Amino acid sequence: MTDHMRDFNDFDWRSHYDNHFAGTGKGFAQMQSAYRFGYDAAYDDRWTDRTWDDDFDNELRQEWENSEFDETWEDVKGAVRHGWNEVREEVDEAF
Repeated sequence: MTDHMRDFNDFDWRSHYDNHFAGTGKGFAQMQSAYRFGYDAAYDDRWTDRTWDDDFDNELRQEWENSEFDETWEDVKGAVRHGWNEVREEVDEAF
């Protein structure tokens, strides 16, 4: 994994959560794991040359489902994608 350009705590995912997940019954702490998962995936060397449109989210889903997280992929996919997209957009702008 490469050095992160921004620390995880620098991203404001609370407003995204409030707009997209607040009414789902999932607390922010639960969804924060999904944002973090997307953040980490965006920096993972296995996927740095991929875009979300490459349909690699099936690979990420498998990683998620093989992890210790309780939430289903369908419940968190939007948060994972948001975490991924924010980092990838920033990385792409830097280069």
